[in-house]
Amino acid sequence: MIFIAILLLTTLSIAGCAAFFSIYGLAAIFSGAFWPVVIMASSLEAGKLVAASYVYRYRKKISFLMKTYLISAIFILMVITSVGIFGFLSSAYQEDVLPLEEMENQIVLYDERKAELQQLKTELIAQVKTLDEQVAKIPATHSTNQRKMRESQKPEREQIQADLVRLSTEVQTATEEQHKLKANVIQQRVHTGPIIFIAKVFERDVDDATKWMIILIIFAFDPLAVMLTIGANIAILERMKKHEDMGKAIEVYEGAMGLDEENAGEKEDTPDWQDSMASAIEKHSPNPPIEVPDVRPSSKTEEEVEVEKAPEPVVPEPIVIHDGVKIEEIRELLKEYEYRPLTPHEEQQKVTLEKTLRKEQITARTRRS
Repeated sequence: MIFIAILLLTTLSIAGCAAFFSIYGLAAIFSGAFWPVVIMASSLEAGKLVAASYVYRYRKKISFLMKTYLISAIFILMVITSVGIFGFLSSAYQEDVLPLEEMENQIVLYDERKAELQQLKTELIAQVKTLDEQVAKIPATHSTNQRKMRESQKPEREQIQADLVRLSTEVQTATEEQHKLKANVIQQRVHTGPIIFIAKVFERDVDDATKWMIILIIFAFDPLAVMLTIGANIAILERMKKHEDMGKAIEVYEGAMGLDEENAGEKEDTPDWQDSMASAIEKHSPNPPIEVPDVRPSSKTEEEVEVEKAPEPVVPEPIVIHDGVKIEEIRELLKEYEYRPLTPHEEQQKVTLEKTLRKEQITARTRRS
């Protein structure tokens, strides 16, 4: 009984988890009608388990067409449940992976932005070199011309210098933001670290590794719930059958070993007129029943009549055996008949005690089972 209780508890827990994940996943897929999908999926999950139990219990009584339809419906519902579980797990995976992918994309964008800024800085530095070359082309003897050239280049040089400062600031800002994103990526990978490690072990992409992991889970989840449901039905039916067989065995034993047959056998040897008189006396007399003498004419001799009229030996009161008497008490009563000769009444009492002892032993074994 303890194992059956554990089996039922495990079956309900696995089936309940599968139903919850499936309902949540289907509701996420059809988010536009959340509550209708929840109600529909819940009824289908309950119908699947009931249908599996029904097909097993009444497989020999229902028609082939009905059995085929129910098995097909159970299989289709298992597929639907697996799809819902796949949707739930993939959604949970995406919630962890999408922020990570977004941060990684931002890091790449910062790298590209830094490369563009470095390119602009290189171009500005090249422009400064060009201006210096223009000044250097003027002979040193013409210092006045060099001074005038520098004065004419001054606005351009100031703009280039301002642009270089601005670009350097932007590069520094981009580098700092990139470092922050990399730190967030490291923290985010803590959630997806195991699947990343599994993907590296099998030399697969993270998405492929996650997909196959989810497929393995759904192939073992809902089919296990259905098989355990059938297994629970088998265990319950076997226990019920065992108790029914034991109950029938006890009834047969009681019928075979009961006192009714002995009383019926005794009544067969007793004349009907004596039975009627004895029953009437027993009904209207508060004293114990007495034997009714045979008043019919007899051909016996006087000596035989005198012998019959002699007082009979005192017979001890019969031992009354009530239901529920302990086995030890019956054994103690039986010990009184072991080491002395017994009268016919005591023999009958001993037989009754032995039958009661066997009955109590069978009843005790039934209760233990």
